[in-house]
Amino acid sequence: MAHKLLRKPHMKIRLVVPQLATVFLVACGGVVATTDDAPDSSAGTHETHPGTGGTNQGKADAAEAADAADAPSPSSPSSPSSPSSPSSPSSPSHGGGCPELPGPMMVQVPSSDEETSFCIDSTEVTTEQYEAWLSGTTSTADQPPFCDWNTSFEPNCADSGSTSSGPNYPQVCVDWCDAYAYCSAVGKRLCGARSGGPTPYASYTDPNVSAWHYACTSGGQNAYTYGPTYTPHICNDQELAPVASYPNCKSDVPGFDRIYDLNGSVAEWEDACDGNTGRWDTCRTRGGGTYGIIPDKTTKCGADGAGGFRGEGVSVVGFRCCWP
Repeated sequence: MAHKLLRKPHMKIRLVVPQLATVFLVACGGVVATTDDAPDSSAGTHETHPGTGGTNQGKADAAEAADAADAPSPSSPSSPSSPSSPSSPSSPSHGGGCPELPGPMMVQVPSSDEETSFCIDSTEVTTEQYEAWLSGTTSTADQPPFCDWNTSFEPNCADSGSTSSGPNYPQVCVDWCDAYAYCSAVGKRLCGARSGGPTPYASYTDPNVSAWHYACTSGGQNAYTYGPTYTPHICNDQELAPVASYPNCKSDVPGFDRIYDLNGSVAEWEDACDGNTGRWDTCRTRGGGTYGIIPDKTTKCGADGAGGFRGEGVSVVGFRCCWP
């Protein structure tokens, strides 16, 4: 498949640090990241290392973390359909009331009402899972109008990064439309509003609206996926690593405790864009922090990756899916 031709200049990472000058960083094709108010950074160090389980507490969860990325490979699905109304499979469910679909295992998050109940992938979609889908996908037809420019789902980095680091690493260098198409084709949807459809662009930090933010904050309880205050290296804030290789990078709140890497690792596309005009719409990228810049700010659930052009894939942005 032909690579997409990207003509826009690289984006910027914008980090807003309270009581410090605004820092602008051009890096990795430029995801713009801003943050909200600064957290209490008094928590002690809890260091882990990719692939090893890190501390003793981390090793206790390592097996569970490894299982989170396992899921069946897709069986050459047809062209993507609308993610607002994914098919309702009759296959056995896992992760609570979640169906068993291609990609990462899903987890059903707690909700007080059925209307806003949803499932979310336990990890980012991996290179292996994306390639399994891509190998059986030949048509780019039936995309929404704002993605009609997208003629290939092949990963393509707008920056100088690599499209793949290994089969169990997050799939990066996919643009928003690629992520949208994958989630739709496998019967899920790119995470947007809890009740379905996109998250309004300005509502990304409202856990009552955004499914991604609801999952990251354990229903609005925490500033970080693992708790209220920043803990160095509990999540991957250094360099790209396989999914779920930081086994303590998850919540302790029941129902949210099997969702990994919402902080650190790569940022993730969200179905939350500032328009529906085409490839230069700006869409939210959430989480991330592997570039190691002020990690207590950039790995926070409320950090705002506000500068991802819909049509540009970069080496620090991947995605996960939600259902229904």
